Amino acid sequence: MRPEHGGCRQRAAVLDAVLAAAEELDTGPVQVALAWLRSRAAHAATSMTLIVGPRSLTHLEGHHAALDVELEPVHYQQFNEVSAPQLGAPHDDVAAALTHGVDGNRDLLNTPAVPIA
Repeated sequence: MRPEHGGCRQRAAVLDAVLAAAEELDTGPVQVALAWLRSRAAHAATSMTLIVGPRSLTHLEGHHAALDVELEPVHYQQFNEVSAPQLGAPHDDVAAALTHGVDGNRDLLNTPAVPIA
């Protein structure tokens, strides 16, 4: 049996956030996802172009409907949080050690000031 990969959990979290926003805004998940990508392209520091490839008239109409979807700032914040890249090791190990004090006695880092004569 293959262990669950962290990327699978993250993709599921992104999908859950998109589905929740779609339900809240009474629209489809495709429209929410395209509105999110359109906003990311507009705010990207580098050139970013949203390319859609509908295969049918229904898909094209769904893509066109995404232009009318206005997401709230809370949606963008949630999407950005759940889709943030996971840095992995060694970053996570070092961050955990610093957060939980597993790196040793921190009092040793606070050396007393030594007067210079």
